[in-house]
Amino acid sequence: RGAEFYPTLIKEVHAVAPTTTFRIIGQHDVRRFFGRWGSSSTYPDWILRSVPEQSRPFLDFSGGVRYQDVSSHLEGCRIAVHLSTMETFGYTHVETMFTGVPTIIGSLGGARELGEHMKHVVLVEHDATAAARAVLMLLGDPSLARRIANDAKEHVRQSFGSEALAMDFENLYTSVARLGADGTNDRWHPASSTK
Repeated sequence: RGAEFYPTLIKEVHAVAPTTTFRIIGQHDVRRFFGRWGSSSTYPDWILRSVPEQSRPFLDFSGGVRYQDVSSHLEGCRIAVHLSTMETFGYTHVETMFTGVPTIIGSLGGARELGEHMKHVVLVEHDATAAARAVLMLLGDPSLARRIANDAKEHVRQSFGSEALAMDFENLYTSVARLGADGTNDRWHPASSTK
């Protein structure tokens, strides 16, 4: 989901910042795929074949990372880039935001709604070149990267933390209970008949 963007992203970032390390982290084991990139290959093999030789020492692939170990793999990362084809919620995006890593979101779907552009995240088109420009912008402006990371961490804590979720559920249950209890909406009332 998005691996096809990595070679272009890597090439474009390395054209300006050639010693930038890319740590590609996945919670699943490295999978084989079939298709336009080769008869049968792993994503790391395909990415390594698709980037210039001088970029290869700066690529680190981690597959099969257990959920509880993801945050330790994010330590030391200066920027996170997400270019998934579809993310309904973007759990991994929230994880990088909460870990304090400035997060670039080029993923499609609901992940684009996780934060405000240039306040909590950097939103880009679903495109490697756009993501590369954002990476270079954050590398070139560490104070902006820190501000976005700090604001994102607080935003995730306030919006998705256990206290916020408990309050949201309480409000939801209360509003649903009121709909049936005061008779204003008979379809929610347990005694109402269905037709």
